[in-house]
Amino acid sequence: MKYEIKQAGVLGRTVYIYENDTIREAGMLGKIKYIVKDGYIKEPGIFGKTIYIVDGNIVKTPGIFGKRVFTIENNCVYQGYNLIYKIVPVSERPKESTVEQIDRNVNFNVDFTIEEVFTKPEYNELLAYRTFFHKHRIIKAPDRQETYSNFALASCGVEDPKKLHRELFDKGYYSESSIKDCLSTHKLSELKDFANSLNIAVKGKKDEIIEQLSTIVNKEQFYQYFGNDKMALSGWKRLCF
Repeated sequence: MKYEIKQAGVLGRTVYIYENDTIREAGMLGKIKYIVKDGYIKEPGIFGKTIYIVDGNIVKTPGIFGKRVFTIENNCVYQGYNLIYKIVPVSERPKESTVEQIDRNVNFNVDFTIEEVFTKPEYNELLAYRTFFHKHRIIKAPDRQETYSNFALASCGVEDPKKLHRELFDKGYYSESSIKDCLSTHKLSELKDFANSLNIAVKGKKDEIIEQLSTIVNKEQFYQYFGNDKMALSGWKRLCF
């Protein structure tokens, strides 16, 4: 069986081809990148170096204390909580005459483009949650949030980002953020203006100013100045995603 390893996203391009225990670069003259055999992913050649070890759905570095690099779930490859590749099976086509091949290729390319652009992806809850958390680790309450990462969420089959936001909020994935989290969502110039409004002298880089302000100001002062509230991904949920 032949598989395409594609970049994440609706229009993600094919990066590698997996076939006959080999992973090669995409294209007619794509070079063999890795050999996959007996749970090992190695460089090509008799003395090819072991790059990764496959343990169930986990791909990790070699050694007793090998570090997890990728997780494979439902033909999707994740690095941490980021979707980076999709694994798509390629259907084999019977041999045809030159004219038939040209006609089929033209029609296939047109159909493929239309399908990629206009076909609505199926909703994938796990992927939708991961994407939302990655794009919105700190966010306003659902009734006050106005903008979302619509394109990234649409690629997961999310039709109504605000509805998903409310669902995650109701399930307890978000809680009231700390004063540090609130401050971190603003630019350095905004933090300096905020400090000046309270007659507080601050100096240094953004992280240093956040540290200084977090020990002096409270949330009431923050809300009064910036006029919005912030919700942060709950601590134990961060570990899960």
